[in-house]
Amino acid sequence: MSRSKPHWLIISAILATIAGVLCFRHFISLDGPMHLLHASQTWEAWLGVVRSVEGVYPEVGKPHLGDLLLIPLVRVLPVFLAHKVFAVFSLLMVYTGALYLSLAYGSRVGPGWLLILPVAFGFPLLLGLFHFVITCGSVLWCSAWWIRRNELRWRDLLLFGTCIAICQFGHRMGGVLLVGVVGMQELTGFLIKPSVSAQRWSFMPKWIRWITVAAVVIGSTLMIHGTDLKTEVLSPDAHDPMLEFVRMRSLLLLDSVAEIPFLIGSGLLFLFGIVLALWGRWRSVRSIQPSDALLLLAMVFVFVSIGVRTPKTELLYLAERTQWLALVLLAIWLGLQPMPRRMAWVLGIGIVGLHATRTLYIERRMAVCEQHDRSMLDVARHFSPNSFVVPVGFDEDWLSRHRTAYAAIVHSGIVFSSRDHVLWGGLSYPYWAQSGFQFHAENDWNWMTEHIQRGRSPHIGQVLVMGTWPEENDASRVNLSSTLHGYFTRTFHDGYVEVWTAK
Repeated sequence: MSRSKPHWLIISAILATIAGVLCFRHFISLDGPMHLLHASQTWEAWLGVVRSVEGVYPEVGKPHLGDLLLIPLVRVLPVFLAHKVFAVFSLLMVYTGALYLSLAYGSRVGPGWLLILPVAFGFPLLLGLFHFVITCGSVLWCSAWWIRRNELRWRDLLLFGTCIAICQFGHRMGGVLLVGVVGMQELTGFLIKPSVSAQRWSFMPKWIRWITVAAVVIGSTLMIHGTDLKTEVLSPDAHDPMLEFVRMRSLLLLDSVAEIPFLIGSGLLFLFGIVLALWGRWRSVRSIQPSDALLLLAMVFVFVSIGVRTPKTELLYLAERTQWLALVLLAIWLGLQPMPRRMAWVLGIGIVGLHATRTLYIERRMAVCEQHDRSMLDVARHFSPNSFVVPVGFDEDWLSRHRTAYAAIVHSGIVFSSRDHVLWGGLSYPYWAQSGFQFHAENDWNWMTEHIQRGRSPHIGQVLVMGTWPEENDASRVNLSSTLHGYFTRTFHDGYVEVWTAK
């Protein structure tokens, strides 16, 4: 299969996007601070140093592929810069993986490919699903390597197994995604040229082929089953995946109202690209092509997002992840389709213009949150060394959910925030132990009065209050205010956070 070179416009657009994100005054994401905290805790665990206050300590889980980069970033760079660089690396994995996969098909990569730029900077990135995004980039890289194998040998299968292990290390569904992409490619190749496909696999006896297929299918099924998608859990409000796909939710970032022009523009560009691609295929090649495997798999992901719905899938944002993946594959497919040259340039210029405007908007909106994030770093200086700190969250901005992680990274003691998916060891209070990280101390602080009055361990050294207090007649405010004024003294206040220190 012949090889193609990427157009200069694609390389320039990628470099401009990366440079633009690096120049952001501030970068925010929902789970980003949480990942920084986990990386910091993992490093401390590797060194044999675990923060503990009166027997309570964080239980460190197994690292992911992305942690191998994030851990040194957290150790070397300031926290906010490490967050930004990690986001840039996630984008680069998707951009370069998508480009490498496009080149593997040997076709000229056209301007329609540029749709990958706004898609990659989409909802999963804002959620801070960095391990998922990095793994998807790894899947694209590994798939491209496989497609470039004109002839297969036993060593290729061994290397492919290694690729599955790497992707699985990156994310618990990474191996399944890689098998799905490669499997659809092999199925499409068999439908197009059965004899060529059979010759490609001729090194392996037929009975071993069937055993291999069965093993891959069973293994993928077990991986999916291991996610317990039917488990009953507390989850966000249910959504309508079909309506959200039409509304391009996977490209939504910060404001569902202000970003309507961007979402409509992105949808129109996708529709325009699809029309041009179908027109070009009708005029040139009407038969199935190898790259059509990407389109077929994108359709599968859309069907999965609509058909697989449980409380657990809502909690894991399965619909958003699969629809995002569908758009990634669709963008790659559009870049490989023949289009009228002038119209393709119109499409490319439109994409670049919309993406540049959208990126500028994102930077300005994210910069507004910088001061609140910095408050969470600065406030840790007002904690007593090695103290047990209980956070109380009044900030209704959903992007503030993991801000406590910034304070936890800097504080030498414990910031008892289970919102950050930290599992705690050494808990003596049964309610805490039974609820695990579903217990949100910052949302339910009614236990504090009884905890203090009974003299339970650990001793609460400080209470961290974030955001604006509720109305004075709010029952939760009255209870908390009574506890704080009875047992604590306010020692710091900057307009967003307060620190109350035990008397």
